[in-house]
Amino acid sequence: MKLVASMSGFPGPANVLRAPDAVNHVLKNVGASKGRDAVDDQLIKEVQSWGKSGKLIHDENETIWASIYKGTRSVQERSALDSDGDGIPDEYELLRGWDIHNNDAMAIEESGYTRIEEWANSLVPAI
Repeated sequence: MKLVASMSGFPGPANVLRAPDAVNHVLKNVGASKGRDAVDDQLIKEVQSWGKSGKLIHDENETIWASIYKGTRSVQERSALDSDGDGIPDEYELLRGWDIHNNDAMAIEESGYTRIEEWANSLVPAI
């Protein structure tokens, strides 16, 4: 039984990894930003323990951020602040002249992209 009537036209994977190699590849390359932070490190250690060292994380207060962000913040930590909770770091919103206290990630910019898409696109070098 076929799941689709015809081929999709997309190429198949160029390289299929064995499961242990796939885990190593993901752990080497995973992260939510250009650089790894304390939460990335915490989650990677959890994966490397095969689920034996920690617990399920339900919100940011259960991560290492809960202790890091109490007190004075470094420049790197400030760049991760998101006062309005819209997913766009305050540092980027200030750079663009956007309001850091207005949850406006879905506002459409002149480019046709939403603000959060503009920010995400800024993380990737121009091709």
